[in-house]
Amino acid sequence: MKFFKEFLIIAFIILMIFSSDNIKTQANTDFTFSNIDIVIKVDEKGVFDVTETFDVDFYAYRHGIYIDLPTRYDNFKWEVNGQTYEKSYTWPITNINVLSNHKSDISYDSGYYRIRLGDADTYANPHEKYIINYKVHSTDLGLDGIQTFYYNLVGVNWNNDVLHSTFTIKMPKKFDASKIFFYTDGDQVDPNLQYIVKGNTIKGSLDTTINKGRGITIKLDLPNDYFDFSKDPTFMYIGIGISIAMLAIFL
Repeated sequence: MKFFKEFLIIAFIILMIFSSDNIKTQANTDFTFSNIDIVIKVDEKGVFDVTETFDVDFYAYRHGIYIDLPTRYDNFKWEVNGQTYEKSYTWPITNINVLSNHKSDISYDSGYYRIRLGDADTYANPHEKYIINYKVHSTDLGLDGIQTFYYNLVGVNWNNDVLHSTFTIKMPKKFDASKIFFYTDGDQVDPNLQYIVKGNTIKGSLDTTINKGRGITIKLDLPNDYFDFSKDPTFMYIGIGISIAMLAIFL
């Protein structure tokens, strides 16, 4: 009898451990994204004007959603001409605006902006459409004579299913369409991802579900003089700030 009780206790502990692991890895089912739409207008200074529209269906009482916008990218690996480059870089984000008239709060912490969309005193409607706009200031990454347009159109860290996604990217001038690469699962691409190139515009969509660990990333290799990053005033202000800081140190 004692052995049987000990066996039950051990079995219960093992069951709780596995149940706990399952809970941690389960997707959040309080809401899903029926569609995420991304429109990016890229200028010749390497600045991305990004508008994101999130169509959200709520299945539980929630006040809204959080959106994280990273500015810091650590230890990214790039394969260029058979050589691997590992880069850490910062692409500042400015001009964050909420276009959908939802109550919002914007904060910054450890390399990313967090946007809270929703009212703490009011539950969200069963369906909400959240729209945000912001600017990303890209830089030259020193990739052996090439520049790149690189962007996570749908990030891999959403814990809620994205049932459908669409995107439009408007480049400032001509580019080589054969240099476009998409990724949805690590270094692989979902065969259901569709896109077309018309003039300087790339339009596409993905009809299969994106869940945690999946996403949509685009990489477009460009000539080394495609962007003129020196014309972006954001980096001029950063440079001035660094110069003033260094002057203060020496004084």
